Amino acid sequence: KESLNATPELRNEAETSLNLKGLPSEIKAGTEYRIALDLPTSADAAGAQFSLAFDPAVWQFSGVEPEAAGSESFGLSDTERGIIRVSWLKNVQKSGNLATLIFKAKQSMGTGQGFHLAAKDLSPEYYSQAGGLKKIVLAQLIEDGAPAFGNHLYPNTPNPFSTATNIEFDLAEAGSAVLLISDLSGRILKTFTQNYPVGHHQIALEKSELNQTGVLMYTLKAGGFAKTMKMVVY
Repeated sequence: KESLNATPELRNEAETSLNLKGLPSEIKAGTEYRIALDLPTSADAAGAQFSLAFDPAVWQFSGVEPEAAGSESFGLSDTERGIIRVSWLKNVQKSGNLATLIFKAKQSMGTGQGFHLAAKDLSPEYYSQAGGLKKIVLAQLIEDGAPAFGNHLYPNTPNPFSTATNIEFDLAEAGSAVLLISDLSGRILKTFTQNYPVGHHQIALEKSELNQTGVLMYTLKAGGFAKTMKMVVY
């Protein structure tokens, strides 16, 4: 399907959350689960696109029940690889959740995590009729409504890198987070500061923003959480 982001006048405004509702706090092998896709929309919503990735070793995709998004909005050719593509154009006659996804658990686990947005497959974006653009971030909600995310900083990819790399992290609570890039002496080379919703996030870092090569450190700070990891630039 044609990407909705072909419109040249789109303006980047902020972020909006895609909520996965009905995730179990404990997964039991052989059990079927119904997970609602909830994308809060405003009156001037035009549509959205994203790829929802899941772990095919944990989840077997069984089907989709369209709601606000019709069946034509879903690309299901790669579900065996753990990819569900969504390209949705708003229909004023339909409202509610985008759809309900049906999965069967292949193994037992202690949490309902295991989903993320595959930004490299399809840029997760929400569009308004006025030409606004918001980045979609994923918020996973277990049945009692508590966030299924903990604070976590992932290894950057690729690493080492010569042109650009991506730094991904999870936040358990909405609020301000700071990502610092520094050299081994502690000198700050680059700072990213932003208010984020609960969920999984990604920052693209260009080598040209650093003006330095070799072993560098990157640190995520959010509330009382702080974690530092290494990256290599050449």
